[in-house]
Amino acid sequence: MPYCPVCTAKVTLNVKDCESCGAVFLLPNHGLFESRLTEEQEAALAIPKPVPIVLGLLGIGGAAWGLMAIVASASRVKGGVLGILILAAMAAMYVFSGYCGVRTLQKKHGWVRLNQVLWALQVPVLLSPLASYSFSTGGLVTVWLQLHPTLLLGWNAWLGSIFTFNFFTPGPLTVGVNLLALGIAYYLARAQRGDA
Repeated sequence: MPYCPVCTAKVTLNVKDCESCGAVFLLPNHGLFESRLTEEQEAALAIPKPVPIVLGLLGIGGAAWGLMAIVASASRVKGGVLGILILAAMAAMYVFSGYCGVRTLQKKHGWVRLNQVLWALQVPVLLSPLASYSFSTGGLVTVWLQLHPTLLLGWNAWLGSIFTFNFFTPGPLTVGVNLLALGIAYYLARAQRGDA
């Protein structure tokens, strides 16, 4: 839940005036990675102490694991320039994960929003002959549905890092959701609104 910039009372999401003091204010225009809360508001969130530690360790550990896998597989990259660009994008996502982990352990302002974005990137799973995407840093619990060639429903769990991003690779058509990432992203979104 956002706060009035004048009296710091809680206000309803997306309102332009405060019911407590009557102040009229503009709604802030935040970027994707910017916190919606002030430093004081973020410090006052009702997030249990183990949560930032676990998220920080998952971010840093997952980044280290993923970057080691990238270094190990760099010599086997196929696809020329496109393969190298995909590998660079993977490395950038793992560096972002490590950055989020460090900021989380330090509880630097904006750590909640950064983690919400990081874990939201890990929610979708798509495997298809045209394009595939799956990203996990730290762990996953995925429920998936294979639509073609046969209809299958399944799940898998993993502690570590996985990244799949490719084009035009033969294989089944599968869609899924990383429930661990969805749960964390949802929890962090609620925490920023004061509902956690």
